[in-house]
Amino acid sequence: MSWTWSRDALHHLLYLRRHLAEGSLAKGYLLLDGHLRIMALKELGVERVSCLISTDDETYTYNKYINRLSAIQEHRMIMKAIQSGVSEEKLARALYLDISTIRNKKCLLEGICPEAVELLKDKSVPEPVFRVLKKMKAPRQINAAMLMNDQNMFTSSYAKALLDATPVNQLVNKGRPKKKTPVILARQARLEEESLALSREIGSLKEQYGTAMIDITSMQAYLKSLLCNEAVAKYLRELHGPIHDKMNYAAASHGVSLQ
Repeated sequence: MSWTWSRDALHHLLYLRRHLAEGSLAKGYLLLDGHLRIMALKELGVERVSCLISTDDETYTYNKYINRLSAIQEHRMIMKAIQSGVSEEKLARALYLDISTIRNKKCLLEGICPEAVELLKDKSVPEPVFRVLKKMKAPRQINAAMLMNDQNMFTSSYAKALLDATPVNQLVNKGRPKKKTPVILARQARLEEESLALSREIGSLKEQYGTAMIDITSMQAYLKSLLCNEAVAKYLRELHGPIHDKMNYAAASHGVSLQ
C-alpha cells in the first residue's frame, strides 16, 4: 500500500505498554495506539520518537480515556490560550491544524447571543450550525437552540431548515428577497408550527415523567405489600390466577420477585 505522509502533520507520540512474561519484567513493549503513525514513521525513516508508557493493564486502546470537547469548549480553550499570550501560529503548530481553522474556531461565537451559547455549550454541535445561527437575530437564535435541544438534533441541515422557516424580520441581514411561492410559504409555516408543537409536547412529557415515575413506584410498592400477604396471594392464585400473574409481573418488574 502506498502512503503520502507529511512530517509537519504527523504526531510522533505513540502509546506503549511494557510486555510482561510469566511475572517477570521483560521482553519488550506492546503498541497500544498509533499503528498508522508507526507505519508513517517507518516510511519516513524516523528511528526515534517520543512514547507514553502505560502502567495499566490495557490491551486495546487509549481511546476510552479521550474526552470529546464540544465546539464551544474548543473555542473557549483557544481563546484562553490566546489571551495568555500564545500566538495563533504556535497554536496551529501545536494542534496540527491549519491557521485558518484556528481563526475560525476563535471567531466561532461572534454574533451568537449568550443565551444561545449557554443552551449549546455542552452539546456536540458542528461548526456550520453556528454559521447558520449568526444569520438570525438573538431571539430567533434562542428559539432555534431550544428546538435543537428539545429534539436532540444538532445537524447543519436542521439548522438550515429552521433558518428557512425564520421570518424575514428575525434575520440579521435580510439580503435579496427570495421569491417564495404559496406552497413554500405554507411548508415553512407548517414546519414552524410542527416544531413548536413538538417542543411544547416534549416539555409537557418532561414535566409529567417525574410524577408518573412516583405513581408507578407507589403502585408497585402497594402490589408488593398485597402479594406479600399470604392470605391475599393464596386467594388470588386459587380464584384469579391471571390477575395474580399480572400483579406479580408488575411488582417483579421493579426488582421484586414474588411467587
